Amino acid sequence: MNTNYTVIHPDGTEKTWNIDLPAAPTLQTLRSLIVPHLDGGDLEQVGVLHNGKGTDMFVDEEGLLKRLPRNEKATAIYRAHYLKQNPGVEPEQLGFIAGTAVIFDRRVWF
Repeated sequence: MNTNYTVIHPDGTEKTWNIDLPAAPTLQTLRSLIVPHLDGGDLEQVGVLHNGKGTDMFVDEEGLLKRLPRNEKATAIYRAHYLKQNPGVEPEQLGFIAGTAVIFDRRVWF
C-alpha cells in the first residue's frame, strides 16, 4: 500500500518519504523503518488526528527521560485534537514530544 511518512526533527526540519507498506504492517516492519530515525531509541506509538484523519505518530519511548530536545511541530500535532475538544485547557498542562517524531499519513498500528 502506497504510504507517506514524515520525519519531524526537534529543530523544525522535516522530510517526507513514500514507501510501499502492507495495509497492516508487523511490529518488526515498523520498527525497522522507524527506529533508525530515532537515533537508536525504541518506538512508542501515539495516536493523533492529523490533516483531518486519525493516524499514527511514533517517538522515542524514553525521549523525556533522555532529556531530548522538545519538538514543537510534533507537540502541536500531538495536542491538536485534545485542544479542539477541550478549548479551555492550557496547552502547557499537556505532555509534549521530545526528540524526533515519525508520522504516517494513515493508520499503521493495529
